[in-house]
Amino acid sequence: MLDKYTETFIVFFGIYTLPILFLKEIVSIKSDFIQKKEVMDNPMHQWGEDQPSRDPKTIAIVAYLTIVGCIIAMIWNNPRSEQASFHIRQSLGLMLIWMGSRFVAFVPFFGHTLARGLSLGAFVLLIIGLIGAVQGQQKPVPVLGEYFQEWFKTL
Repeated sequence: MLDKYTETFIVFFGIYTLPILFLKEIVSIKSDFIQKKEVMDNPMHQWGEDQPSRDPKTIAIVAYLTIVGCIIAMIWNNPRSEQASFHIRQSLGLMLIWMGSRFVAFVPFFGHTLARGLSLGAFVLLIIGLIGAVQGQQKPVPVLGEYFQEWFKTL
């Protein structure tokens, strides 16, 4: 157990010296903000010109990382890439199946077992889709992949 003076010193040290240690980062962030503001204030600036172009393969991989990753991939996919859109449709369908399996668990008698089977199947198909995204292939997941491409063709 620390005495009262030691605790006071630690709190004082933490409160007043840690911001100084991160001052370089704070200044860097502020200068980046100022540069972006100068670009945005320029009347000749065209929206989206300074946005970095993201690799379609990276977008495809992010799409398979939870439902949040799928939403981020949808936002990043601008301008649209066929490879990224393909994997976004695949992952969205698999995520919806996984979420639907949670509702099946409430069915009496066999619902819990069926939900586990659906979750496991969706997980296996998700891994297959992720491997395809890493390899840069546009191969639909078995059984449901073609349906996902048809159902979500607007994405």
